[in-house]
Amino acid sequence: MQQFSEFLTYMQAKYPAAEITDYVKFLYQSAFGAGHFVQGEQSLASLLQEWGSATQNYAPLQEKLLGGGCRVYIGAAKAAGLTPGTLAALFATGAAPPLIEKNCNLQACEAKANGERTTGNGGIPASGGCANFYSANTHKTRVASQVAEDGPNGIKAGVLQAAPVAETTGASGMGAFTNWLQMLEEAAAAGQLPFSSGALAHYLAAYKAEGYPPVSHSEAYKNAYAPHYRVLNAAASLYLPLFIYIDKQLAGTSSKSEDKQVLLAVEGMCGAGKTSLAALLQSVYGCPVLHIDDFFLQPHQRTPARLAEIGGNLDYERFAKEVATPFAANGKIEYRPFNCETMAFEAPVTVKKVALVVVEGSYSTNPALLMPYTCKVFLSLPAAMQSARILARSGPALHRRFIEEWIPKENAFFEKFETEKSSDFVFSTEGL
Repeated sequence: MQQFSEFLTYMQAKYPAAEITDYVKFLYQSAFGAGHFVQGEQSLASLLQEWGSATQNYAPLQEKLLGGGCRVYIGAAKAAGLTPGTLAALFATGAAPPLIEKNCNLQACEAKANGERTTGNGGIPASGGCANFYSANTHKTRVASQVAEDGPNGIKAGVLQAAPVAETTGASGMGAFTNWLQMLEEAAAAGQLPFSSGALAHYLAAYKAEGYPPVSHSEAYKNAYAPHYRVLNAAASLYLPLFIYIDKQLAGTSSKSEDKQVLLAVEGMCGAGKTSLAALLQSVYGCPVLHIDDFFLQPHQRTPARLAEIGGNLDYERFAKEVATPFAANGKIEYRPFNCETMAFEAPVTVKKVALVVVEGSYSTNPALLMPYTCKVFLSLPAAMQSARILARSGPALHRRFIEEWIPKENAFFEKFETEKSSDFVFSTEGL
């Protein structure tokens, strides 16, 4: 729903029994997401109570909210193959801080290796190299696309993207909420709602005096529609098809499984949010995440011929030896992260055999890595937005190198190996 008027039309057509409090609840959830609900074990326990009796009935899987998130209906989620644990974990992210993107990558390592300062507006401190420096991803003012259908395990691998919300909706939070309430009053005054302007004014006066608390659905709404859903934020909404796919793949496995494993690659354009998605996957499943940045080229490998090679700017030989080969043999991994700040190896990292392993970063789908991926995810965004994100993250000096050098190399890799075309899921993160 890209315009407030479309929200009004939708509500009256979909929920003719809705009362004032139901309209206010929709706007409240659009502005504040799930932040006012219980979290953690209480959230899962509450969900499990509803899960057993929930049916798909009339509800879609996702119902878009104005602020970028959605309602996910339990019956439809159950039918689609999502597990209650995953839905509860995604629901909990709605009350968490914005997703973060690690401001460290092969390109920043390249600059550091060349002795360049990498400080910028939100960039890596000059003394920080590839330390764990994070910047908040605050681009959360848009509504994610509908969930696609008909692909592997019922999921379509076509481009799923975030569609812009009309400027009248603004961002989330109290400012957006009060603005929407004012627009609701204007619609009531114009006779566009199934309740009077006077009734709405009376309700809102009392509601404001109470401090705009969360509200419940009306009894009429509950009786007519039996709503059972959870509210997800924009990122969880966009990536929901991926989580359904993973849950289906993991069905019947456990962290101690001796047979089936899911190996997932998160590839894509610079600035598209690969690290953020990997962090979301890790928060939901507790899975290990391997960062391609840990396989930066060692000094003796940085020859002109190697740097000119498409996809040659990472140590794929060591990755194949320390990660891919043992993974294929027994599912267990031990590798040594290479720190591009010190140009030295750090302590070995051991990854036990688990049901899900994520590899994230640029060039993570390079065939030379020899990784037998179960699923490959590609993240994209418009070039102008990519440029703006990199400028804000890395500063003018590195931004110029990204535009003139590193992004063309990345694009050459994508073109040579048809990376986007060969991916199982393609998401546009423009709206995150």
